[in-house]
Amino acid sequence: RFSASDAQNGNNSPAFCPIYKKMLSLPAMWACIIQSFSVNWSIYVLLSWLPTYFKQVWDVNVSNNVLATGYLNATPFVANVAMSVLGGHISDVLLRRGYSTYSVRRGFQLISVTAPCIFLGLLSFHDSSMVTAVVYISCAVAFLGFCTSGMCARTCCKQASKQTYRHFNVCVFIPLSHIFN
Repeated sequence: RFSASDAQNGNNSPAFCPIYKKMLSLPAMWACIIQSFSVNWSIYVLLSWLPTYFKQVWDVNVSNNVLATGYLNATPFVANVAMSVLGGHISDVLLRRGYSTYSVRRGFQLISVTAPCIFLGLLSFHDSSMVTAVVYISCAVAFLGFCTSGMCARTCCKQASKQTYRHFNVCVFIPLSHIFN
C-alpha cells in the first residue's frame, strides 16, 4: 500500500514505468499483443461455442449423456495441449538443425493462424458426421497450439535476453497489488 507520506506529497498512484513507453512503441510488441489476443479469443470462442454446436447441429443432449458430451467438448483442447508440446519439440529440432530462429517462429505463427481457418472452413462444407466434425474442430484448436512455438517463445526470449521480465513484474504486479489490496 502507499504510505501516508506518499499521499501527503500528492503521489496518489504508482509511477508510470518508462519501459511501457518503449515497449508499446515497438511494432514487434504490437504484433505479439494482436497475435495473443487473436489466438486466445479463438480458443475461448470455440470453448464456449462447442457445447451449443453439438446440441444444435448434432442434437447431443447434455442431460442424457454427460460423459460423452464432456469427452466431445474436451477432445479439441486435449489436442491443443498435445500439439503445443509437439510444436515446441519440432521447433527445437529445427533450431538444432540450423534453421534460423526467425524462420522457425514465423513458420509456426503462419501455421497457427492458417491451419485453424482451413479446418473450420472444411467443417462448414463437410458436415457429414459428428466424428468428422470432432476431428475438424480438434485439428483447428490443436493447430492454435503452434502459436506457443512462435509468438509465446519469442516473447519469452525477448524478456529473458533483455531482462525485461523483472522490470515488467515490477511495473505491473506491484502497482496492481496496491490497487487491489
